[in-house]
This record gives sequence, C-alpha cells and structure tokens, in this order.
Amino acid sequence: MLLQSPYTSMVAVAQGKFPLVPFDLLLKDRFDTMRYLHELTMPITVLAGGRDTLVPASQSAAVAEATPNLFRYVETPDADHNDIYWSGPGLPAQVDELARAALHI
Repeated sequence: MLLQSPYTSMVAVAQGKFPLVPFDLLLKDRFDTMRYLHELTMPITVLAGGRDTLVPASQSAAVAEATPNLFRYVETPDADHNDIYWSGPGLPAQVDELARAALHI
C-alpha cells in the first residue's frame, strides 16, 4: 500500500489549521488513520511533502512511525501536498519497489 501525505485523523488536521474550533465535537466522521493501522498486514510506503500546506509532514511521519509493516518513509523536503507526484522521489520506482516487496520478488 502506498500512502501519499496520510494524516493521523481528520480532527487533527482540522485542529492544526483552526486550533480554537472544537473539531473533536463537530466532526462526525473522524477518518482516524491511527485506529486502523494495526490491522494492515501488507508492506506500506508513506510519501510526504516537507512543505505540505494541507497535511503537515509531521502527521505523515506519525503515521509512518505507527505503521507495523512500514516498508519505507520518503519525505520530499520542497514538495507541497499535490507536488509530490511530480517533484517527489520517482513514484513509479516507489510503486515498483513496494510491489516487489509485497510479492517477495
């Protein structure tokens, strides 16, 4: 599985943008990534942009740290949220290496 700029939860992302708003009370759907990571059994690569203005790289790094089957964490220092595919570490190569790891090739 390849995760691009994953967040720990939608509440955490929203709270980071607007700290005075009680998103923990307002959001019905929390999209809590951390809650489900332990259920994943496949190798996982996490890609993050160091200048991501939507999902901070620290959120993606926290997801990577909590991932039991982390294959690789790649942070592209100058990439914003949607830049990582174009200025990142070579998405096709990342997908190929991840697929080989998953298939034990």
